[in-house]
Amino acid sequence: MNKKKITLFYCLHLFIVAQMLQAAATEPVNAPTTISNVTVYRQGAKITTTASATVPQGNSEVLLTNLSQYADANSLQISIEGGATLLSATFQYNYGQKQAEPKQAKILQDSIKLLNEKINDFQTQYNIYSQEKNLLAQNAARLGSQNQQNTVVSVAEISALGDYYRKRMFDIEQNMTEATKQKAKTSEQVSRLQSQLNQLQTPASDKLTGEVLLNIITNASSTLKIKCAYVVTSVSWAPLYDLHYNGPDKPLTLTYKAQIYQNIDLDWNNIRLAVATGNPQQNNSRPIMDVQYVDFYRTYGDYTSGESDDGGVAQKREYNMMSKPIPSIPPPREEAPPPAYTVSTSNNELNAVFDIDLLQTIPSDNKPHIVLLTEYQIKGNFQYHTVPKLDNGAFLLAQITDWGQYNLLPGKSNLFLEETYIGQVDINPSVAADTLLLSLGRDERISVKRLQLNEFTKTKFLGTNRIQTFAYEITLRNNKNASIDLEVLDQIPVSRNADIKVDLDEKSGAEYDEALGKLLWHVALRAGETKRLKLIYTVKYPKDKSVTGL
Repeated sequence: MNKKKITLFYCLHLFIVAQMLQAAATEPVNAPTTISNVTVYRQGAKITTTASATVPQGNSEVLLTNLSQYADANSLQISIEGGATLLSATFQYNYGQKQAEPKQAKILQDSIKLLNEKINDFQTQYNIYSQEKNLLAQNAARLGSQNQQNTVVSVAEISALGDYYRKRMFDIEQNMTEATKQKAKTSEQVSRLQSQLNQLQTPASDKLTGEVLLNIITNASSTLKIKCAYVVTSVSWAPLYDLHYNGPDKPLTLTYKAQIYQNIDLDWNNIRLAVATGNPQQNNSRPIMDVQYVDFYRTYGDYTSGESDDGGVAQKREYNMMSKPIPSIPPPREEAPPPAYTVSTSNNELNAVFDIDLLQTIPSDNKPHIVLLTEYQIKGNFQYHTVPKLDNGAFLLAQITDWGQYNLLPGKSNLFLEETYIGQVDINPSVAADTLLLSLGRDERISVKRLQLNEFTKTKFLGTNRIQTFAYEITLRNNKNASIDLEVLDQIPVSRNADIKVDLDEKSGAEYDEALGKLLWHVALRAGETKRLKLIYTVKYPKDKSVTGL
């Protein structure tokens, strides 16, 4: 009987072991990933991760973990080294993965514990002083009771007891007040630290992660090296420039930087970083042009709409970008020179890519992190320019040719006159022109004024027409100690209606573009010299009509 029991137990044990082995064989091999390379696009980024896994012969499943929840499943790229064939890859979410508690959380917990002990000490001090206060009050009352019982107490004793009572009660009150203040102050510190700790200790259910389940097959037991690349959307970068003007006989120094924002819930620690000017999030489908129909414009009632002419002045584009200088690095010791910071630039058909050699660390905090991309020495022609109708300032412009080689994007530039910061300007390379104009700021030593000449400005009527004359004088003065060449740009309105006629009466030798209504003067001003330009034009139109854009 015992022998049968032993045999039955042995068979049951083998059955359980077999079931456990079979279950273990079907359990995926867990392979945590580590971010190794990141290519940041203007919107989005390509994340490249690496992992290793040891698998048996035959079919196996490998679970790649620690991926961003913002991964685009359509962008997955898997490569395997080690003699395995990939059968399938499936992206999925992990809703319950426990996150390692940050080291900072432990520090905060210890600090909160010490501060709570201090709060208890302050409360204990308060309680002791409160008890002593009550004891003194009771003794004072007992002294009065003794006096009522005709107990002899000398005047000196009463005086001494009174002095002691007042002094001691005063000390007790001060100590109780101080204990209360210190307790409140320490409690505020605990509240601040607890708030920081709460942010670090977000529940695991709120920290959603991504993972990829791989189905593979091998001819033998192998240790595999796996590379998984994917695209995320919660990353972007914006250009930021430093533009140094060192004089008309020297090239401009343009420092090209990238402000990188990342919020994928995973920090980038010591990764190879590349910055690309492309944008994979933009629409890549070609536009389809529909039929354009023309018809009469119909008005309703007496309402008509006037259309103002902007005179060809381009609308200013605004960019909301934080400018944050690259933090300075303290000078290294002579025996430890700094590592070389080099960036290699490559161009393909669609964008430029800046590869940074030094490893970078960028936390997932959605804050701007600035990295240096490259620096250019740019030769340009320099010209003073003013548009007094819009601004009385005289601006120094740099005229840059062959600017496409610099891979510039629209953005803000910090402007420096030699080493002095003088403000910010816009850089907008999105122009269809052979020359890129960079504004280097206004020169306050050049005075520009545009005033209306009232003696020439008038309105008169001729038959059924109204004739309006407009006259302006532009005064230019060079207060610099050197001669300059100044471009002056102005305009008169352009008519798009046969019943409205515009005539240019006086242009003071300006180049006139009739199609755009623009006038351009090239004025040479010696040091201390003043010149005046006159502009007069007439507009004729039916007197029973109203005209806009004059």
